[in-house]
Amino acid sequence: MEKYLADLIPRIKKFSQKLDNIALLADQHWVIFNGADSSKVIYIFRSNKQLLVSTDGVVSKGSWEYLGNNSLLIEKPDGSFLLKHGFFDETVLVLEVENTGTYYAMVNEEKSKQVFKSIEQVAEFLTNKYMYSEDTASLPSDSNRSDILQIRNQDTDKGIILIHRKTSALYAVGDEVFLGGKHAPDGKYRTGLFVSLTVKNGFIIKI
Repeated sequence: MEKYLADLIPRIKKFSQKLDNIALLADQHWVIFNGADSSKVIYIFRSNKQLLVSTDGVVSKGSWEYLGNNSLLIEKPDGSFLLKHGFFDETVLVLEVENTGTYYAMVNEEKSKQVFKSIEQVAEFLTNKYMYSEDTASLPSDSNRSDILQIRNQDTDKGIILIHRKTSALYAVGDEVFLGGKHAPDGKYRTGLFVSLTVKNGFIIKI
């Protein structure tokens, strides 16, 4: 999933706020996901630079500081961490541990109006919110969108594709496929060790 975020974040960064937007960051309840812990952990960046970390209701205290250059210094009882800006809006905050490729995703559930249970759901939320909105502008004007059941993002050996699903299956023959805001080029897209999709004229013709 961190590979997915590493690929996704640069593609939606133009929609991001900067970390110096303290009014957007401070005094909100940010639920953090790192893919390693099932506990519900909430970060509250108080405007007085105090950091409150609630883990299933048990609170510890630390501090935080915006250092400029889109960097946050977080100090907690278990250590100090320098985090770099990944993506930031009123609903999602993605931070990268300096020079590690390790991402943390935080969600403001009050603003997003939904409950997340995994970092995968956060990534899908961002994809549908930002990448899908770009792709729809590139759709042919005669595309029949009334039969689309759901938009699915799928990692492949050629990059992340968007699949306009017409059935409850993950993907099926006849589903429309997009890559980079346009119909995906013809060819085979490997989605797993033994699974691949064949695309022609922007549609799946074989699985």
